[in-house]
Amino acid sequence: MKEHQEKAEVTSQSPRGQYSRVSRLEGTTAKVHPAKEARERLRLPKEETASNTVEKSVEKKPQKEHKVKKKRKVTAPEPQKVASRKQPGTNRLMTSKRVPVLRRHRLFLAICSFFLALLTVSMPYMTNLANGFQSQSLYTGYLFANGSLPYTDVFSTGGFFYYAIIALSYVLGSSVWLIFVHFVAFYMAGFYLYKIVAHMTGRRDAAVSLALIYYLLNLGLGFGGLYPIQWAMPLVLLGIWFLTKYFSGMTKDEAFILYGFVSVFAFMIEPRTAIFWVVSFVGILVYNIANHHFARGFYQLLAIIFGAILVFYTAAYFILNLQILGNYVYQAGSYLLGNFAIGSGNVFLTLVYQLFVAAASGLLIGCFALSKRSAYTARDRVIKVILLLTVALSLVMVLLVQTFQVYDLLLILPYSLVLAAVMVTNTDEVNEETMSGHESAFATYLAKHFYLPYLVVIIGILCPLISGVLQIATVKERTDLASFVAKNTSQSDAIYVWDNSATIYLASQRKAASQIILPTVNAASETNQKLLSDDLLQNNAKYVIVNNNQKLPSAVSTDLTSNYDIITVDNVSHFTVYQKKTS
Repeated sequence: MKEHQEKAEVTSQSPRGQYSRVSRLEGTTAKVHPAKEARERLRLPKEETASNTVEKSVEKKPQKEHKVKKKRKVTAPEPQKVASRKQPGTNRLMTSKRVPVLRRHRLFLAICSFFLALLTVSMPYMTNLANGFQSQSLYTGYLFANGSLPYTDVFSTGGFFYYAIIALSYVLGSSVWLIFVHFVAFYMAGFYLYKIVAHMTGRRDAAVSLALIYYLLNLGLGFGGLYPIQWAMPLVLLGIWFLTKYFSGMTKDEAFILYGFVSVFAFMIEPRTAIFWVVSFVGILVYNIANHHFARGFYQLLAIIFGAILVFYTAAYFILNLQILGNYVYQAGSYLLGNFAIGSGNVFLTLVYQLFVAAASGLLIGCFALSKRSAYTARDRVIKVILLLTVALSLVMVLLVQTFQVYDLLLILPYSLVLAAVMVTNTDEVNEETMSGHESAFATYLAKHFYLPYLVVIIGILCPLISGVLQIATVKERTDLASFVAKNTSQSDAIYVWDNSATIYLASQRKAASQIILPTVNAASETNQKLLSDDLLQNNAKYVIVNNNQKLPSAVSTDLTSNYDIITVDNVSHFTVYQKKTS
């Protein structure tokens, strides 16, 4: 009986003994072979060890999972260190220090930039469509390349580097070289605008849409290119991108050398960008004081000064050697920033017109978006406030130009588009389910303005084209007069053309008898009007060519009658040619 009980206990402990035990409980009998019993005894320790190991692993597994979860929670990366990537199921980009521009978007920016570069007045087939400012800029650059000086021989309001670049193209042989300058300027401006919008909104589709709007408005408001602000835009947008990263804690203090370098370089191209640089500098100062960054602020100031010196010393070397410092400071500084009027139109009518075009172009929507309190507590609020103040100050200057030319609105274009991106993207989030990302960002911008931006672009393109068609006869006569002047004068002779285009100067390659090259450009102030009249009354011009559609001052008209003879030039009916009387 004892042996039988021991066998029963052994079989009950082994897996195979379970059936034997159940059978005994049910009253059945089952015999176990001794050899089989011995094998079960030998196998039992391994099975127990295996079962114990499995049980221990099962017990330890929850602890291991708990440790992993705890480790993940501790080592979670900060949001700024996460690489930019598209979140699944959305159009948003995760915020990061680096904002990459997709390859297909780079190609899109390059195509748009190249298209705009081909439509600049520096190209020979576009020169006749140039307005007074554009043609005078080409002529000033030509004179600079041939020994005459801007700010001394020509009253100039652009930056020194602006005219130096144009002069360099003529040194190389032709203004066609400026196509590369335009391409680089348009591409880099679109590139940094893309980065800024993608960072602020987290949406690549909005970045592409705003870049497209930027190119369209450049085509409509600044048809023909060659405006200083268009060349300075990439530097301005680079400055905005730098400040955006700085206020987000993504830039080192040493990088303020770049800020100083870029700010002065942009100022030497378009002096009116000083509004943004001054406002941004004050913003940096207030930000550092509010956050008690006194030591950092002083270090940043030294870095800005060092970066600015790199450009100032280079420019000052040429400016001082050419002895144009005083005239440069007055014409490109105090005159440009102190005399907003560039025409003689009615102040009220031109103000309303400029304001309407600005609103129709969508350049004011960002200002209204930031008027909401939520915008000031949002991300990147410091740079947004800086841009808002810049738009407000620049808009005052633009509205008082007293002309119906709209190219001065380009001055607020880069700042306004960055602010507009906030408004467009906030609306996009609501319509994201019903419209695709790219269509939503672009269509929302147009719909908010009743599709008036299309009208602005179309009119901006058609106006110079229609004007060129209507003035085909006048354009031909300018060419004939340039040939006549070139044949009947020497390089030392001076002429004056009372016209709204400097084409005759440029084609004949003759100097103007006055600092004020055209009566329609830089002649709005009483001081410059008197300067122009005094220069003409000195009778230094061998020929004075007057457009019959332009009105002469009475003093100048009387002097021409007394000291000049009217001559006839073949095939010329839209101009009156005065030749100086021989003594």
